[in-house]
Amino acid sequence: MLNLLLKQILLDLGDFEEEFHQFHLQDTIAIYKLTAIFVAVANLAMLSVDSLFLDGQRELLIWMILLRGLYTAFTLIALLVVQRPKTNHARIESVTFVWVLITSVYFILFNFIRPSNHLTTSIDVLLIFGIYVLAPLRMSRLVALTVSFSIGSVAVAFLTKTDVAVVNRTIMLCIHIFVQLLGLASALQIQSYRRTAFLAYRREKEARELALEMLRVDSMTKSLTRQYFLEMAEQEFARARRYFYPLSVLMMDIDHFKNVNDSYGHRAGDETLRKFSELVIAQKRQSDQLGRLGGEEFALLLPETDISDAERVARRIQELWAETQVQVSALMVNSTVSIGGTMISDSDQIFEDMLIRADEIMYKAKQNGRNRVEVAPVDP
Repeated sequence: MLNLLLKQILLDLGDFEEEFHQFHLQDTIAIYKLTAIFVAVANLAMLSVDSLFLDGQRELLIWMILLRGLYTAFTLIALLVVQRPKTNHARIESVTFVWVLITSVYFILFNFIRPSNHLTTSIDVLLIFGIYVLAPLRMSRLVALTVSFSIGSVAVAFLTKTDVAVVNRTIMLCIHIFVQLLGLASALQIQSYRRTAFLAYRREKEARELALEMLRVDSMTKSLTRQYFLEMAEQEFARARRYFYPLSVLMMDIDHFKNVNDSYGHRAGDETLRKFSELVIAQKRQSDQLGRLGGEEFALLLPETDISDAERVARRIQELWAETQVQVSALMVNSTVSIGGTMISDSDQIFEDMLIRADEIMYKAKQNGRNRVEVAPVDP
C-alpha cells in the first residue's frame, strides 16, 4: 500500500522541471507576495501584544519596535528582489529560503521575551503549515526548515517555559509532530498534483499542436495544406497592398502525373509528390510559402518578389525537376513540371484573383508543350 502511494507522488519532472517552474512563475510570485505582505502586517500588528507583555518595560518595548521594523523592512526588500525584471524560479527559491529561515529564527527568538508561562503553539502551527503549503521550495528544503523550526521552538519551551506544566509542553511537542506530518503530507500532495496537472496540460497542448499541424501541413509532402496556404496568402496579399510590396505566386503542376500512377503505381506517385515538394522547399526562401492545392498541383507564394525574380525561381525549379529521378524500389521515375507565374496588380481585390490568373498561365504552359515556365507581367 505504501509503495503504491509513493509511486503516485511526483516531485521531479526531469527535463520538464524548469519548464514547469517557468509555467507557474507568475503564480509563484503572486503567492509569495501575498504571504510576505500578510506576515509583515501580522508582525506589525503584534506590537499591540508586545505592549501588553512588556507593560512598564519602555526600553525593551522600543527595542521590540525597532526589531519588528527591521524585519518588516527585510520582508519588503525580499519582495522587491522577487519582483525584479527577468526574475526566475532559482532566484525566487533562494530569496524564499533565506526569508523563511530568517522568519523562523525571528519567531523563535521572540519566545525568549515572552513570559515563562506563555506558549506560542498556535503561531508555530500556522508558520509550519504555511511553509509547507505556500513556500515554493524543494521538498528537502521545506522539511529542513520546518523541522529545524520545530526543534528550536520546542527546545525554547522546555528550557525557558518553566511555569508551564510539563504535560502542556509535552502536548505542544505532540502538536508539532502532528503538524509536521500533516504539513508534509499536504505539501507532497500539492506539489505532486501541480506537476501531474502540468504534465496533463503539456500532453493536451502537444495533442492540440499536433492536430493543428495536421490541419496546416500536408502529411505526405510536408507542404502547407490548401486551406492554410490560402489563409497565409491572404495575409501576405493584404500586407503587400498596404505597404505597396511586390508579391508573386507560382502555380506548378507535375506533367502527366496520372501516367506515373497508372504505369508505376500509387506508391510511385506518392514518392514523386514527396520528392517534388522536397525539391521546392530546398529552393525557396524561409519567407516563401509552398502549398499543395490538390492532387499534383502546388503553389509557391513569393513575398516581396517581382515577376522577374519569380520567373528565375520557377525556371530553376523546372530545370532541376527535369533532371531529378525518383527511385521506387528498383524503378527510376522521371517527370517534368509546368509552371505559371504572376504578380499582384492594382485590379486584384483578393489573393484568389492572383491564383486564378497564375492557374490560367500554368495551363497555357501545358498547352505550349509542358515542361516549361510561363509568366505574365501585369501593369502596376
